[in-house]
Amino acid sequence: MLILGLTEPPHLELLYRFRYDILVKELRWLSSDRGKILDEYDMFAYNYAAFDEDRNIVGSIRVVHDGPLGLPLERLNSLDFYRGRKHLVEFCRLAVARQYRNSRLPLKLMAAAYQCADLTGGTHVVLDAFLEEEALYTGLAFKRISEPYSDPQYNCNSQVVTMATHMKKAISIMKRDRPAVYRMLTQNDKSIIHGELCQEIVLFEEPTFYWS
Repeated sequence: MLILGLTEPPHLELLYRFRYDILVKELRWLSSDRGKILDEYDMFAYNYAAFDEDRNIVGSIRVVHDGPLGLPLERLNSLDFYRGRKHLVEFCRLAVARQYRNSRLPLKLMAAAYQCADLTGGTHVVLDAFLEEEALYTGLAFKRISEPYSDPQYNCNSQVVTMATHMKKAISIMKRDRPAVYRMLTQNDKSIIHGELCQEIVLFEEPTFYWS
């Protein structure tokens, strides 16, 4: 299993279509008639994809730095009350193929995102989480910074909350309380490759992607 930071348009196109397969076709959380899920934030985001042994995409996560557009979750809730002088980064578009959801892959994707945020100057991470998944992120040292709210982009009845963590403090907490998770988040894992290094890897002879 490889997790790669994608930079080339053909590879990113496959990632956008994978998101559609999982988030629209299978889970029906989002709606789209485009056959892919992307928005204006993808133009400057760091996008990661997990590839299985057959070179199919089986997982994704996106890292978005605060900028002129703000952050994706601010479509509904401004983070000005929290922003201050922090360098905010949002983790979003986490999607995992069904057969890997109970594996270590979701955490490994989070590790890639943590490392990316650290390498690119982030100090605090924010994300939105369904209420029933809040405890998972609490276990990664995230704390709720909003009341529950409904997000009209999601085609489900679950409410979401905005959560945040201070990266250095989170790593310190993980080192103390969850050493196995700490090692995954911080170790030099050769199966996670960031940024421009991915251009040196030939991923595909023919375009392929995971269909759920």
